[in-house]
Amino acid sequence: MPAIWPVASESLKNHHPIGVPILFLNSSPKAKAILTLEFKETLEYNIHTNQRTPELAKSSLKTLAAFLNTDGGVLLLGVSDSGEVKGLDRDLRFVNRHNLDGFEQKLRSLLNSRFDPPQLGNIEMTFEELQEGTVCQINVEQSSEPVAYDNDFYIRDGNGTRKLEGRDLADWLRRRNNR
Repeated sequence: MPAIWPVASESLKNHHPIGVPILFLNSSPKAKAILTLEFKETLEYNIHTNQRTPELAKSSLKTLAAFLNTDGGVLLLGVSDSGEVKGLDRDLRFVNRHNLDGFEQKLRSLLNSRFDPPQLGNIEMTFEELQEGTVCQINVEQSSEPVAYDNDFYIRDGNGTRKLEGRDLADWLRRRNNR
């Protein structure tokens, strides 16, 4: 199966079907200096046990919270860490109606119940049907206020997500409120 990453890193503008925000990867510095792009193979499907593992959703939700608290970004669900499109079919088995509408409802329900304050206005979901499978693209804009996920604050730190605690959290909140 072809991978998204080589296409995204080199010639996405010309022929890649996943939405416009990713086009900024090769745009001029005026458009966006760095756009964070993250891949998650599944939302709740455990690729090692072939079963539903609701705890796996934490990884995607932490990433989304970090995007909201930092500079925004794009999360692609249904894409492995290597950039290979895996699709959402395995996760669809665990949502209402076993379709994309049920998947989006599941994800929006998680966002509404686990983020404080809720951030649906800063999060846009689209689905792209590719030959290899369907990918959920989640475009995230930075929130104007700090966002907690399950009462914890996360930020992007380089290419990873980091939980803020203690002095780091206090300093970050102070800097953010002084903007």
